[in-house]
Amino acid sequence: MKSPEIDLVKKWLDNPESVSEEELERAADAANAARAAARAASRATAVAVYGATANAARAASRAAVDGNTARANVDHAKYWIEIYEELTQ
Repeated sequence: MKSPEIDLVKKWLDNPESVSEEELERAADAANAARAAARAASRATAVAVYGATANAARAASRAAVDGNTARANVDHAKYWIEIYEELTQ
């Protein structure tokens, strides 16, 4: 399961100026919509994958605008990317 949203978060982690907060928010929204569709179809693995994707994008978005907790949010985004990668191997 390839995720353009995860790719966007990884791009942001490599270069925060290369991705806007709005792009990260749209990525999180798209992943949440996909998670809802997977939940409705009773696809548990997909629900988990899209949940991890949405969480990574939201954490990156928060880090992009919140100077006080940026490091924690970057770490949170990295954590959810790891979860995503474990689920999709």
